[in-house]
Amino acid sequence: MKKFAILVSCIALAACAEAGAPEEEAVAVEETAAVAYAGGAGSYTRTTEDGKAVETIIGEDGSYTSSLDGEQTSAGTVTVDGANICFDAADSEEEPECWVNKPMNEDGSFETTNPDGETYTVTMAATAEEAPAE
Repeated sequence: MKKFAILVSCIALAACAEAGAPEEEAVAVEETAAVAYAGGAGSYTRTTEDGKAVETIIGEDGSYTSSLDGEQTSAGTVTVDGANICFDAADSEEEPECWVNKPMNEDGSFETTNPDGETYTVTMAATAEEAPAE
């Protein structure tokens, strides 16, 4: 009888442990969903292979402008879905150009990959609230 009681206790403990597993998995999924990706309003800069700076400004209204060395190269609307950010140029009949962003680093920089598979490091300009006082 004692062996039977021990066996039942072990089965009950195993069942409790299995019942806790989905909750642990749910927490891991929530933490993954909380990963910060760039794409909100702000000013982003990446450097081309030849050392030129490309600045993209995303507005609160979902508009964007991109400039290379101070000359506007593109403007339109931007959509963000997690790691994917798509630029729909107003003056183009082409499909939106979608890039894939990696999660932001602690310093606010992140890597992004264009549709051709080229990867760049992007930095975000500090907002007025984040800028150091002079």
